[in-house]
Amino acid sequence: MEGSVSSSASQPPGESPWKIAAKSNNATRRKQSAKVAYSTTLALPGKVAFCVPRISDDPPYLQRLQGLIKAQQWVISQQVSPEAGSVVITYKTGMMSDFEMRSELANLLQIADHAQGTEAEEIRSREHNQAEEQGSKEQRGENLQKDSPLHPALPLLILEAPAPCLVSSSQIAYTIVHTIPGRVRFHIPQIACDRQYVQRLENLLKADPVVTSERINPDAASVVITYKTGTLRESQQQKHNVVEAAITHLTSLIQSANETASRV
Repeated sequence: MEGSVSSSASQPPGESPWKIAAKSNNATRRKQSAKVAYSTTLALPGKVAFCVPRISDDPPYLQRLQGLIKAQQWVISQQVSPEAGSVVITYKTGMMSDFEMRSELANLLQIADHAQGTEAEEIRSREHNQAEEQGSKEQRGENLQKDSPLHPALPLLILEAPAPCLVSSSQIAYTIVHTIPGRVRFHIPQIACDRQYVQRLENLLKADPVVTSERINPDAASVVITYKTGTLRESQQQKHNVVEAAITHLTSLIQSANETASRV
């Protein structure tokens, strides 16, 4: 009889057509909601670095991503390394919180997955229309900074679908778990499987005049390092520079502990 729903022999026992349709719809939604894998490898006020493996093997995706980043009025510069699968972005501070800014930039990683021609143009147009609103946010941000405590907001790392960055055989892979003035925590997979590397790293940290203490956890493959911050009762920008300089120095020690092995 037309218009009726019947149970056919080919239908699995106990499965109604409605359940089958629901499963099909759920599978479609899961497929559509697939995200671009990335990890945040550096998060500082005004600067963020993402590791996006797809950058290395999908030139069209990279081109769309660069176009989207360039279209943002609050982006100062971008540095892309297809070989390492990474992108480093510097942006204007004060327009919104660093947490919100990193979320906006991370969202572009997903938008670039499906943004094509006219859609990318629509995104640029939408960003342009938001300029006035962001201008008012900038003013509010300046007022908030005047009332904020001595230390800036903690630039905590945000991880979603973590993926290790591609590095050459002579480099040690790492991610910054969190950082505040005077302390930083790194996740270094090498720590969990190479005792000799751990010993060399510990010796370098103990001998370094900038480092005040270190705590290595092989089980978590992490190291927490405290360091001299100097005079922190300076301007916000100077404090940001201290943190960035300290991280650069400490990451060089992480790499040096590996290079020492080749000379022994």
